[in-house]
Parts: sequence; C-alpha cells; structure tokens
Amino acid sequence: MKRPRLGVTLALTAALCATLAGCGGTQEKKEPDFSGVQAVYELTTLKCYYHNVAEGERAPDGPLGPLLRTGYKKVWQEYDGVVEVGVDVGGIHIGTPNAEGEVEVHVPEARVMNVYVDKGSINDPITETGFLTEVTTEEKTAAFQEAQKTMESIARDNKAMLSQAHERAKKILEGYVKNVGNEIGEKYTVKWV
Repeated sequence: MKRPRLGVTLALTAALCATLAGCGGTQEKKEPDFSGVQAVYELTTLKCYYHNVAEGERAPDGPLGPLLRTGYKKVWQEYDGVVEVGVDVGGIHIGTPNAEGEVEVHVPEARVMNVYVDKGSINDPITETGFLTEVTTEEKTAAFQEAQKTMESIARDNKAMLSQAHERAKKILEGYVKNVGNEIGEKYTVKWV
C-alpha cells in the first residue's frame, strides 16, 4: 500500500483546520423577539372572587299602604361572581435592549377587564310583598343589574386591587424579558418607563 505524500497530508489538514476555524469564529448577535408578549397576557390578569347581594325595595303606597302594606315589595338574591383586573396588552411596549442589556418596558395602569357572574351560584330570589302586590320578573332583573353595576364600580375604585394587578403584570413581564434574553444567551434587566 502506498502512503500519501507528506505535502498532500499537510494540505488536507490545513484545509480541514481552515474549515473548522470558520465554525468557531465570531457569531452574529441574535436579536431578541418580544412578540410573544401577547401570550403572557392571560397571566397578567388577576381574578378576584366575590359574593354579592342583589336587593330592591319599594315602600308601601296609597291611603291604606301603611296599614295593609299595599305596594310594598322587597327582593333579595345572593350570588358569586368574578372581577378580572389586568392591563391592556395593546398598551404594553417593550423596547430594544441597549448596549448594557437594559430593556425599557412600559406597562399601562391596571383596570377592570371583566365582571361576570357564576351562574351556578345564583339562588332563587327571596321576595316579600304587601297585600295584593307581587314582585315582577323585570324588578328582579333590575335589582340584579343594579347589584352588578355597583360591584363593578366598587372594583374600579379599589386602588389596592388595581395596584396589585399592575405589580403582578410587571413581575410577569420582567420574567418574560429575562427569559427571552436567556434564550439567546443574553442577560437583560428591565427599566420601567
């Protein structure tokens, strides 16, 4: 068997080294992709469960009203519901990392996103009426709708709950930004704007 010449062997070795050197050289810096912020939206929502009471009352009327309680009506209904508080994902802005790996993030204030009733928790309304008086379906519905409006208004005015939801959104988004950095081998810090 013939041995390859030393010159051919050296040439092949040099070519192989040159090829491999290109593999380990400088790599292009990967750009972060923060488009997945839409996917973390559900996590930025805080759900608060509540127990509510719908009630309505009408005083007796007419000349014999106080005596016979004519026209007197009272309705009372209890139920459970949920208030969802969160931030508008369309208002979240995540900037491009600067040279120090700092990413500017803007998170809008939290707001009430949804108020809904646990339909399985609704009991039959308790009613009380005077002589020749009944509570109509419309009156029961009106009492229920008024209770829902009041619950939503209370939730909108609950600064502690809104603040908690805002801080939760910030914490989740900070983890998201850091994870995006980790995926491309970068260490990011968040600057809130």
